Amino acid sequence: TLLDICVAPGSKTTQAMVAMEGKGLVLANEVHSKRANMLGTNIGRMGLPNAIVCRHDGRHFPRVPEPGFDVVIADVPCTGSATVRKNGGLWRRWKTTSSSGIQRLQIDIATRGARLLRPGGRLVYSTCSIDVTENEAVVAEILNNCPWLSLQNIDESILPGLHLYDGFSDWPELKNYGKEICDELTKCRRLPIGGEANTGGFFVALFKHEGEGEIADALIYDKEMKLKIGNVPALNEHTPTPIDHEMLTEISQKWPIEFDHYSLWKRGKRVCAGTTQMKSWLYELPIYGGKGRIWPGNNWHPLNIIHSGLPILEERSGTLRTKSAAMPILRDTLQHDSIELTNDQFSNWLTGPGPSREELKLGEEKGSVIISFDSDIGKIVVPGWLGELLTPMIDAKERLILEIQSRGL
Repeated sequence: TLLDICVAPGSKTTQAMVAMEGKGLVLANEVHSKRANMLGTNIGRMGLPNAIVCRHDGRHFPRVPEPGFDVVIADVPCTGSATVRKNGGLWRRWKTTSSSGIQRLQIDIATRGARLLRPGGRLVYSTCSIDVTENEAVVAEILNNCPWLSLQNIDESILPGLHLYDGFSDWPELKNYGKEICDELTKCRRLPIGGEANTGGFFVALFKHEGEGEIADALIYDKEMKLKIGNVPALNEHTPTPIDHEMLTEISQKWPIEFDHYSLWKRGKRVCAGTTQMKSWLYELPIYGGKGRIWPGNNWHPLNIIHSGLPILEERSGTLRTKSAAMPILRDTLQHDSIELTNDQFSNWLTGPGPSREELKLGEEKGSVIISFDSDIGKIVVPGWLGELLTPMIDAKERLILEIQSRGL
């Protein structure tokens, strides 16, 4: 389970989704509503079901079920002073107070992430700034505030081509911290502007939760205390909810999805496929809510969830239609109910009018279908609509990509 506590635009989240091979759970948090909705669209392009988007101020991120997160990424808001090469106007706006004005925000966000980290878990803190105020000084404060954390050496062999430098440990701003903390700061890593890789700059530090116990610091409470069940707010139409038995039956009869490997959610007119952890951990388990309250589970509260999983179906004119984002899932589970096309049929179908019902000898079947084609790079599956002609339910850019793939290019 991974929390990316400051997401937009989402490159770290999508990289984590891929590194986790579509498994587990990546909770992507973005405080701004427009960015959060855009993030949901970008994540959908990955074709992976293991991400949820939520919207909270990272400084006050809500409690989650025990034991907390395995990994927290805190790539915090910063002055961006390490991006000056691509952002030439930055220095004209930069002031000597810029870094100090944002430092408190950075400390609070990273500290909240640390308090939601389970024992044995890891926290990544990073900025695209060159200023010690936003980097080593923040790391020192985190170590001071969170005695259960220790700085870790970063294995540079996983970053071929990048030569990183030690963090600063001797700087006027660090003089208030003891020698033990300052000596540890050399484990931080700096990527200088320019440098051997000729890139913009970056800063990163890796922490590990060395504390004893079984759950994150923010989730600890007196087990002997009598807890009152908190009132859970009513769901609205934009909140993802588990699909009901009737819809599950409808889907299972038509599409060959291995339901043991996914959780299915309804949001508006869309059906999304998520990982099992989304339901079994984040949705179903109770959460200690503080002040003697406990949230009963089978609800997202106190999290404000915007998107969950990968959109695979959409309701149109009273019927469910497959979406192109579902194809990576259906490709692995496809066993029946697909219309197989020959090489010529597939190429013609992408570039012009598709084959007719008579040509395909499909009888009276109509509606949403799945088209498959065995190419040189493996099985390609595409959503389609069968009327008098077979029509691909994808846009022009997707058609072009599939045409290139079908030719083995």
